[in-house]
Amino acid sequence: MIVEPGALEGDVEDDAEYVIVGTGAAGATAARVLAEAGAGVVLVEEGPNVPAAELARGTVASFGRLLRDAGGQVTSGPLKIPLLQGACVGGSTVVNSGITWRIPPWVYDRWAAEFGLSGALPARELEACFDLLDEELSVRQTREERLGGNGRVLRTGAERLGWESKTTHRTERDCEGSARCLEGCANGRRQSMNHSYIPRALAAGARLYAGCRVTRVCPRSAGGLAVEGTFALGAGGGGRHTLRAHARKAVLIAASAIHTPALVLRSGLDSTGQVGLHFQGHPGVSMLALFDEPIRLWEGATQAYEITEFRQRGMKIESLSLPAEVLAARLPGVGAKLAAYLRQMDRIAVAAIPIKARARGTVRTLGPFNRVNYCPEPQDVALAVEGLARVGQAFFAAGARAVLPGIHGLPERISDPAGLELIRRARPEPGALNWVMTHMMGSCRMGGDPRTSAVDLRGQLHGVPGVHVIDSSVFPTNLGVNPQHTIMAVAMVLARRLLEDRA
Repeated sequence: MIVEPGALEGDVEDDAEYVIVGTGAAGATAARVLAEAGAGVVLVEEGPNVPAAELARGTVASFGRLLRDAGGQVTSGPLKIPLLQGACVGGSTVVNSGITWRIPPWVYDRWAAEFGLSGALPARELEACFDLLDEELSVRQTREERLGGNGRVLRTGAERLGWESKTTHRTERDCEGSARCLEGCANGRRQSMNHSYIPRALAAGARLYAGCRVTRVCPRSAGGLAVEGTFALGAGGGGRHTLRAHARKAVLIAASAIHTPALVLRSGLDSTGQVGLHFQGHPGVSMLALFDEPIRLWEGATQAYEITEFRQRGMKIESLSLPAEVLAARLPGVGAKLAAYLRQMDRIAVAAIPIKARARGTVRTLGPFNRVNYCPEPQDVALAVEGLARVGQAFFAAGARAVLPGIHGLPERISDPAGLELIRRARPEPGALNWVMTHMMGSCRMGGDPRTSAVDLRGQLHGVPGVHVIDSSVFPTNLGVNPQHTIMAVAMVLARRLLEDRA
């Protein structure tokens, strides 16, 4: 059952064993595990429930309905980095490419050695969860016919340079290659949570309240474990109704590495001073390349191919196919110059370089607003610049006639491989690069010591019985690869721990 604001006639009270805040990778996975085990589950999602038939309606319309602040959420401070997150039923899984990576062994080993998580998240149990997720979400390599011109030129460049690379593994069933993953999958081929685990949880008896912003989590000591929220304005524009959902067993917060700590802080539940610290992620930059032959960036899987040669160094290069209107926004110039680039749009390729940044930030609240204080460190900027130079190598090896590095202070266009030396020698300030961040982690770090962590080894907030964090907020560090699969595996493990307590 899905309850939406327009169907309400008054305030709502509900109760269940478990109340889950957020319906993205973590919340939907936990709901699937708990509901199919026979537990009572209520899900609360701030964003709307968007039917499949209304997805992929164009960039402007889709971003307005599916993304947090219509894509306008940014870091605080002088440097404004877009922080792209889904805000709809299914969360960011609705608007990503479905790329799956298991936690790298060297990252897991660090979690075990430095943070003592091997007992809480046993490697063998995580691997079993990964195997199950692969099966249930149809994880497979991108097929040759879905590479698109963009994926093919990146592959050609990597192969000619002898770099380790591969087609991406993605959650999909017979992808049609429309390059519109960022707008949601209208045909249900990509197995985002709105097409997979949420329907399973609902079929097992879970209830979902969409369009309801949770404003407070009430601990057991404050009159009963519950979440309180406010629904968006109804279709008739009437007053706002409220929700109070009581949790007999536990509240599970899965609202992302930004909005989970913000909710905990607004609820007054930070007993350690650690909530909102250690925010990390994968800020990324991108490069465009001009080719003589057609690329047709708007055909193929959104992200079909990746260069993994430099993964342990902290950078992963990915093809990025986009709708024409999104590509147009990245092109340089105005007037006649922009028009000249627009005439060549079918011959432009794009690659993204997300990096495993060393920088750490904080998440803080100021009244109803969130402040994400974050800026890449000099080492991060240097890594991103190296990544741009590497992408330039790959594009020229594939036959590009020019690349557009997108670094303020450097030439707009570089027309031969020797010109890449300008990028390698560059020492730009962080603000000279076009950053975007999509992978966010670490703001409610897991650990056994309340002096250095926000939640314990079962995901429960230190000193707050019954309130658990189950999303990427609990990661002690970032991963260096797409985090969705690891988020889901960790949520699965933590949900199973709750079932062990319930038995």
